[in-house]
Amino acid sequence: MYGGSALEYIDAQELLNSVSQEQLFFKHLGIYPVIGKFFYSPFRKDKSPGCRFIWHSGFLYFVDNARFNNKLYWSIIDVIRYYNNCSFKEALHVIAREVKINFRKNDYSTVK
Repeated sequence: MYGGSALEYIDAQELLNSVSQEQLFFKHLGIYPVIGKFFYSPFRKDKSPGCRFIWHSGFLYFVDNARFNNKLYWSIIDVIRYYNNCSFKEALHVIAREVKINFRKNDYSTVK
């Protein structure tokens, strides 16, 4: 995805604490997370809405009980990795680019 160029370090927890994980899920899945509501899986054909969102340790997860790709809990990083076929580190850079985070200064402030 990045042509072999070295990517700068981005702390996942700091990055996700500085953005709306709900907005990122909406952008990438087309679903706005509502805790307590059930959704159809965007990953597979789904006849019954059994998927949901939960918060755990500062991360928002999409829970797919059918374990699409043998995975039950999907963070926004996992979603981006799946759809972009990229690494964890590349997914963080995708998020930083999308929300225009100034990660080069390591302060995670929005670029103006």
